Amino acid sequence: MPKFVNVLHIDIMGLYILLHGRPGRNFFSGVVMDHAFRVNRRSVFGYGLGRLMTPGGREPHFHRLFACLLALPRSYREAVAEYNRRHPREPFTEQTGPTYSLRRPRLITVAAANTTIQDVIDILIDNRIPPAWIDHGYTYGLNFINFNIVNPTYRELLIR
Repeated sequence: MPKFVNVLHIDIMGLYILLHGRPGRNFFSGVVMDHAFRVNRRSVFGYGLGRLMTPGGREPHFHRLFACLLALPRSYREAVAEYNRRHPREPFTEQTGPTYSLRRPRLITVAAANTTIQDVIDILIDNRIPPAWIDHGYTYGLNFINFNIVNPTYRELLIR
């Protein structure tokens, strides 16, 4: 797996997914790959952002909620507007490049099951993630949810 520095580098991640994944169901659930071995760039971006923001890189409940947030159009933008309404003196300001600073959250394992989409939104707002990034990951979120609903091994986890 590429280093975390390169997780949002679409070409490096896309090449890694092409070399280690396969069309259809694969380890990179949510990343769209067709039988001509073309990878959807927006889904790679969503996958990379999810890897960066997920505590420890492997918290499944948090990652499912992150994917759900990506699949809900405009929900993050509405949350940012609500944040600005509640904090008029300290409004949300998104990070501007070319260098970005992201802090991965630390969740206590016992409390991980109690994580909500609002917790995911709060983490994204604390990291000043631009709303356009979340909009850009829509394809990934939609395909992640589709994969996990269709795949019977994950169905039990979604019902709980």
